[in-house]
Amino acid sequence: MVSLDFSEIKFEQGNDGFLRLQYYDDKIYHNITCIRLFPLTNPDKYISVCRVEENEYIELGIILDISLLNSDQQEIVRRHLELRYFIPEIIDIYKITTKNHTEIWDVLTDKGEKQFIVKDKNENVWIFKKKIVINDVNNIKYKISEYQKLPKKARILIEKYLL
Repeated sequence: MVSLDFSEIKFEQGNDGFLRLQYYDDKIYHNITCIRLFPLTNPDKYISVCRVEENEYIELGIILDISLLNSDQQEIVRRHLELRYFIPEIIDIYKITTKNHTEIWDVLTDKGEKQFIVKDKNENVWIFKKKIVINDVNNIKYKISEYQKLPKKARILIEKYLL
């Protein structure tokens, strides 16, 4: 693992959705993406910086902690990561209906009302302390940061469904 020296790197947002990276040797690397190595437990630490070539990821190094970057660079990297890890936050659960070994969730997220289907909750629902991540049949992930803070009816539904 090569730790990137935060004082010697500079990211720029490209029009193609990828980042560009200028490193200490003044060489500019194109088709750069950042990948969280521990996305749920440590989202701002250990960020892999990779160059994408023909659908292959070539790691250039690791950013140990985003907070070590200057504020402009932090913003660029965080914005890129937000797009890569778009996960709507569930803020209320209206109902969970079981039908043909699947669950249909009707929820309110921070992005609006959604309905999604979960097959095999043992494989597609993960609990990390207070956080819950749900993967639907379209491979879209939803999160509940602290299920104890959901409205009472939603807490009862989630506890009945998961616990």
